[in-house]
Amino acid sequence: MPQSILPKPILLDTADTDSLLSTMHGLDGPGVGHTAHTRLRYLQKIGFPASANAGRGRRTVHDLKALLQLALVFEMLDLGILPARAAATVDTLWPDLGAAFTDAWRALERHRSDAPGVGDTRAEPTAGLQGDAESDRKLIVLSPRALSSTEAEPLAAVTTTLASERGVASGSARGSRARAIVDPYAIVCDLDAALQSALRYRHDEIAAAFE
Repeated sequence: MPQSILPKPILLDTADTDSLLSTMHGLDGPGVGHTAHTRLRYLQKIGFPASANAGRGRRTVHDLKALLQLALVFEMLDLGILPARAAATVDTLWPDLGAAFTDAWRALERHRSDAPGVGDTRAEPTAGLQGDAESDRKLIVLSPRALSSTEAEPLAAVTTTLASERGVASGSARGSRARAIVDPYAIVCDLDAALQSALRYRHDEIAAAFE
């Protein structure tokens, strides 16, 4: 009688995390001296992410929560936000930000179930959501001072929908203010694809980690 294969927990060491983030963000790595490795070393030095199992004589291990936090910080760094500020913001606001990523995963799973032939081994591109589902996609909007280089405290952030954000950009005075916008759905799609392609995780293992 064949035995079922139990899901493998998502626990990545620094080298695998470096490879994952390099793949997700199209960086010049992985490896010592490359962008993702340098960012990871700095964030590790300031104690981020707090959920990583690290300490003197202990191997750093990143679970799904830590990987999502790192992916979000990397996205913020790509937008020009200072590393310490990005890390502090994610730490402070994670209950709300983490919920946005859970919603994004559920949206991706709904899209897969509604689209026969998509399969369960690769994420669809972010354009895969259509109609109301696409307009209702959650976005993280950081406060207008996000790109300021003179402040270090955590940023304020709100979650909104793509439809609402389009309205702001098209007519409101707020649309002219410099803001940083992050798309959790896009990050989840990239994370899902990178875990499967670069690190050979199965879809059911990723789904189990989100539960």
